[in-house]
Amino acid sequence: MLDQKLGAMDRASGGSDHLVRATCLLLRKPDTSVTFWQAWNRLHAAIGHKFHDLYTAVSQARR
Repeated sequence: MLDQKLGAMDRASGGSDHLVRATCLLLRKPDTSVTFWQAWNRLHAAIGHKFHDLYTAVSQARR
């Protein structure tokens, strides 16, 4: 089910599948860790202004 939702987000955003999945993996890390924020910054730089929308969508899909 999650794979279908992530695939739909990828198609809707016109983004790269690996960036959508990397965002999903990011959400598995505690937001108090350095690793989380390093990955957050890398993804934000790669995705740009659409990152926050993608992050929110992936977060909701995981629920």
